[in-house]
Amino acid sequence: LGRAIFVDDVDNAACEVSGHSVRIRGGYNAGCGSRVLDPGATRLITGNGFARLEQASLSLEQLRVSTTGGTRLDLFSDDLTVNRVWLDGVNYYFIADNLILRNSLISSAESAEVLTDFSADSLLIENNTFANSARGPIFFQASGTIRNNIFWNNGTKDLSFERRFGSDEPHEFSLRNNTWGSASGLSNLANLPLSTLNSNPQFVNPATQDFRLQPSSPAISTAFLAQSLFLQVDFDGGARWFGEAPDRGAFESSIGTSAPLIIVQNANDSGAGSLRQAILDANALPNVNRIEFDIGSTCGPQNIALSQPLPTITNPVVIDGYTQPGAQRNTLAFGSNAVRCIAITGGGTQLNAISTNSNESTSVTLDGLGFGGFSLIAVNLTGGNGHRLVGSQIGGQMGSLLLAPSVNGVQVGSLLGSSAADGVEIGGETAAERNVFSDVTDAAIRIGNGAEDARVVNNYIGIGPTGALTTDSNRDGVVINGGNNLISGNVISNNTRYGLLLTGANARGNRITENRIGIQALCVVGCGSALGNTEDGVRLEAGANDNVIERNVIRYNGDDGVVIDNAVRNAILRNEITDNTEQPIDLGDDGTSANGNNTQPPAGAANFGQNRPVLSDANGSVAAGLARGTLNSANGSYRIDFYSAINCPVPPFLPPVRSGEPQAWLGSTFVSISNGTATADGSVSYSGLIGVVGNLTFFNTTTRIAATATRMAGSSNQSQPRSTSEVSSCVTYDVQIFKNGFES
Repeated sequence: LGRAIFVDDVDNAACEVSGHSVRIRGGYNAGCGSRVLDPGATRLITGNGFARLEQASLSLEQLRVSTTGGTRLDLFSDDLTVNRVWLDGVNYYFIADNLILRNSLISSAESAEVLTDFSADSLLIENNTFANSARGPIFFQASGTIRNNIFWNNGTKDLSFERRFGSDEPHEFSLRNNTWGSASGLSNLANLPLSTLNSNPQFVNPATQDFRLQPSSPAISTAFLAQSLFLQVDFDGGARWFGEAPDRGAFESSIGTSAPLIIVQNANDSGAGSLRQAILDANALPNVNRIEFDIGSTCGPQNIALSQPLPTITNPVVIDGYTQPGAQRNTLAFGSNAVRCIAITGGGTQLNAISTNSNESTSVTLDGLGFGGFSLIAVNLTGGNGHRLVGSQIGGQMGSLLLAPSVNGVQVGSLLGSSAADGVEIGGETAAERNVFSDVTDAAIRIGNGAEDARVVNNYIGIGPTGALTTDSNRDGVVINGGNNLISGNVISNNTRYGLLLTGANARGNRITENRIGIQALCVVGCGSALGNTEDGVRLEAGANDNVIERNVIRYNGDDGVVIDNAVRNAILRNEITDNTEQPIDLGDDGTSANGNNTQPPAGAANFGQNRPVLSDANGSVAAGLARGTLNSANGSYRIDFYSAINCPVPPFLPPVRSGEPQAWLGSTFVSISNGTATADGSVSYSGLIGVVGNLTFFNTTTRIAATATRMAGSSNQSQPRSTSEVSSCVTYDVQIFKNGFES
């Protein structure tokens, strides 16, 4: 979009195209040949009434959104990203599975006041300024991270946390380094806020909408040290992190100093020009230091063989292996054309290559490096915060160099105990940020008890750089002992035990979404079974409660697709779970379970022994129809999810009837049970619409239908889903060509 003004004069309007991705970028001059930095250069103006944008993936960037008066704008999306946007003079409701809002200004310059509500399964609200509004934003049920924001002068409360729709579940938020004057609903949080400032942020002139920071502002250089901020610009388009630490809010000040560049000039283990000396120099200098490489004139790879671990990192630093001549970042959506030229190896005798101390001000980026041959942990991120590991490789073939296996690839937080290292990012959304973990003897990635808010995104875990089969493998792909972490968009296959393991009482509030578990990176038809993890695809055990496993493809694993054993309130939604050797979903790790008494479940019953729904029939046209059945369970609210299914049992059934294997998600319906007693379950009949949006012939061939039941956290279908059942047995979809059942 250029500098045009888009006006919608219709009282109520919606734009809804399910299954599509839309990106709206502003700031372009005529002809789109150049772009200005000011987000106000392109203005979207809505008319009176209600407007809604609904897309599968929606991105708004560098815009000013405002109103001619009284409009509410709803943004609905599976994946919603808002960056460098001025939300001005309109009521906003953000509803998303995954929401990112950063570097944005939420303040009204119009007669209408800005009101914002957030309801997201997983969110990242980072470096925004919410100011001078009638009321502060309200956060409803969600999990995720709210950090480095300023909430100021927003009515009686600068922000609020509310439970909604009868839910009694606390918010699994991580709140760090925010500024607010007053807040309500803090008792609804599972985790206490950290490093909050309640002092005036000292804006330059809020009366004229100038929310930049005065030189004496306490918000300067006091934000959370997230290394991913180096990839961003602030609201004005300037560098996000300048000085010893980033600033809070949407604007980054120019207060601070620049750090010198440190060059590694040889592959020696120590001495002048070595990586060891570069880290020692960075530890002794203020600010965020940058280490680059210039070892000869060719790629090599250049191998830095260690006779002892490198110095513990104590100050913020970026170590960029892609600066070595001949190196190249990956640009492929699937597979890799990356050329990594710097390897750090331990010869099988050194405990680790990189380690961090527990100082809050320690933050490190490792980019474009190879690691191999460490006897404990290749990259040990025990302490500090906001680390990034991107574009790197642990184990396997790296050019002409074979990286020997390490025992563990990356440890976030301590291996034993509860030391924290929060806000760590392993991988990222872009192809260049993808890591490869292809040869460790224990776990490729471990997230410790005290570690929270890690984002493991878009990595290859258990496979080689091509995204397909490799002769190397890991024992476990990802092991999670901590809480409130996001594991998304990864390929987790070919591991010799579990793809993902969530274990222990601190492994709560995690989201496992959009991963490919047991198959290669790119697979349309067939795929084969060679890349399945040897045992379970995903396993939750030993009190790993309140997690969500959603929209993953889980196939070809040697045991179950998903196992829940001695853990409760775990939701398993909209996944494709087929072709695993045993059950798609197994509660109790004991094979197919018969429906029991959910009102009085056995002690330690996984997901409280949630009963499977029973399907009676499914019929309709070749495009859409209805599925019907019953659910017996304890009093409460339930979500019934319907799937097309394969490998379904056929009569005569031998109880308990084996599950169908859920393939394509076809829709949901919600029911409530209220006729149970204190000792016995009640029952309810259900009927739900099923079909695939945009596919008018989905049921044109013989299709079987299966279902799951998920108990909701509250008394309404708007509360959070918890405690999913095993998969039901199947019914065959009956295509009705004539009205009123005439064909039968």
